Amino acid sequence: PVHGPQNVNVVDVRARQLTIQWETFGYAVTRCHSYNLTVQYQYVFNQQEFVAEELIQTSSHYTLRGLRPFVTVRLRLVLANPEGSKESEEIVKQTEEDVPGSVPMESLQNTPYEEKIFMQWKAPNETNGVITLYEPPWGRGRDGAAMEETEDETWARGESEETNYWIKGNIWVRSKRIKAGPAQSLLSYSYEDG
Repeated sequence: PVHGPQNVNVVDVRARQLTIQWETFGYAVTRCHSYNLTVQYQYVFNQQEFVAEELIQTSSHYTLRGLRPFVTVRLRLVLANPEGSKESEEIVKQTEEDVPGSVPMESLQNTPYEEKIFMQWKAPNETNGVITLYEPPWGRGRDGAAMEETEDETWARGESEETNYWIKGNIWVRSKRIKAGPAQSLLSYSYEDG
C-alpha cells in the first residue's frame, strides 16, 4: 500500500465498545485488488494485558465489541496486501464507566457490639469505574430503614442507649459516570441482632 489508513477517528465511545471511522481508499492507495484491513488493539484489565486483532469487512467504519468498561484501549488499523502492510497512527481512548458489580457476598462481615454494629466488605471485583459511595440501610428496633452513605468498605452505627439494630436490604454500590449520571448495583443481605 502507498500509506496506512488515514483520518482514523473514534466516533462513538461506550462502556463495552468503540466505533472507529476512517477515510475510504481505493486502488490508488491499496495498489492491489486483494487487500485486508485489520484493527489491532490492546488494553489492561485486572492487571492482565489483552491483545487482539480483528479482520474488518466494512468500508469506512467498524465497531469493536466486548471490551471492558473504564479501560484505556490502544488501537491502530493495518492495511495489507500481498506486497506488505502500512499502519495508521495509534489511537488511545478510554471506554466509559458502567454499572459496578456487586459487593462479594463472602466478604460481608457483621460485628455486633452492645452499643453499635460494625460492617465491613470488599469492593466489587468489577468496579467498572470509580466507586464513589456505598449505602447500607439500617434500622433500630422495628423502626423504618434509613440510608447512610460511606465512601469506603466499612460502616459503623452506634447510639449511647441500648440498641436493637437490624440490617436488611441492599448495599447499593454507586459509581461516578461521566456522561450518563450515577450507576449502581447492589448486594442483598440480612442481619438481625436482639
